[in-house]
Amino acid sequence: MWRRAGRIFVEMYDELEACYHLIFENWDASIARQAGVLGPLIESACGKSRVRIMDAACGIGTQAIGLAMRGHAVTGSDLSESAVVRARVETAARHLAIPFHAADLRDVSAVPSGPFDAVVIADNAFAHLLSEDDVRQAAASGERQHTMHLYITRETATGWESSHFSSAFHAVPRAMLTGALEAAGFSALRWMEPSESGYYQPMCWRGAAPIDALQCLVLEPGAAI
Repeated sequence: MWRRAGRIFVEMYDELEACYHLIFENWDASIARQAGVLGPLIESACGKSRVRIMDAACGIGTQAIGLAMRGHAVTGSDLSESAVVRARVETAARHLAIPFHAADLRDVSAVPSGPFDAVVIADNAFAHLLSEDDVRQAAASGERQHTMHLYITRETATGWESSHFSSAFHAVPRAMLTGALEAAGFSALRWMEPSESGYYQPMCWRGAAPIDALQCLVLEPGAAI
């Protein structure tokens, strides 16, 4: 299931890479705004001002770039090689040093630069894991699958242009995600609503007590219910 659906979703983000920033009214402002919320939360949870962070679903770098601008040591990975290439370009344009790697969210063991103090998985990445087994594997059933459609319309020199992107999507229940994380060894999990965190999506946090080298796990599964 993941091989087939995962290929569909990767193809979508490969095609979307060039105009992904158009999802935001102002991408640079969103980079700064998200880092301004996530940064203090991660720093507080990890108990340090400079944190080793892995962005395990980095896309074109929205969270990774902002967190690196705050002085954190960030490493990014994403299954979409095209998105990783764009992230490298955007990082270089901002004179930042962020290593980016193409890697499957379900197994990032081959991504170098670890160990990490915190792992960030943002922007509905978990919703592309279409079965409970995939969710569990990403943390250490397909009955809620949907098709996601994204339309971007913009005015160009030759007139209005519309682009359509689609992908398989899985509305991951909170209980499923929490259970997968607990099965993978994470404890002291808690959910933060936007009204508490100031971020635009619900977040699942793992407390600061260390498990091996990992002190803080930040997930932003916007499709969780």
